[in-house]
Amino acid sequence: MDTDRLQSHIQRQGRVIAGFLLVVGFLIVRHCVVAPHLTALQASQQYEDATHERIKKGKVVNHELRAKRARLEKLEVQCTSLSGMAFSPAQAEEFLSDLEAFCEHSGCVIASLSFLNSEDQTSHDSGLAIVARGAALTVHGTYASVTRLIGKLQARQEKVWIDKLSIETLAPDPNRVVCYLTITIYVNFDEENVGHENGPIHN
Repeated sequence: MDTDRLQSHIQRQGRVIAGFLLVVGFLIVRHCVVAPHLTALQASQQYEDATHERIKKGKVVNHELRAKRARLEKLEVQCTSLSGMAFSPAQAEEFLSDLEAFCEHSGCVIASLSFLNSEDQTSHDSGLAIVARGAALTVHGTYASVTRLIGKLQARQEKVWIDKLSIETLAPDPNRVVCYLTITIYVNFDEENVGHENGPIHN
């Protein structure tokens, strides 16, 4: 009887030890074989995800660069076109300072004159070679003299943009009008064009 119990006890102990060894063996195999593969698979997945993210960001950056390059090329074309119609600084100063006389030679009288975007309001530190300057005028005259003034402004070699224009009659003489003008010119501060002169205002 005691012998049977001892043998049963030994068998149970054997099964426990065998189970323990099996678990230990499984853990060893998992640690030495499975775990490295799982780590490698996780690292591979992370690398693939990071690669996809870099490719995605690269496409976005390339698209932005292409858009900026196209915008820059467009601005360069506009700048080149505009520089051919711009005033030199000396010409701009002469034109704006002689506006009153210019209007009088066209048969008009300036009632008011104010300058917009004056050189004092612009910054040369901005790196812009071409700067807009403008003036708002109120002139009195006949229809013929106002038409002559506008024609002479438009006939200049350096471009004068008329941004706003309105005309009202002056009572009691319907032949006399008041004209409200807003004009803009562009000044090229490029050193190559500073010394270029096209002559004074032609009246």
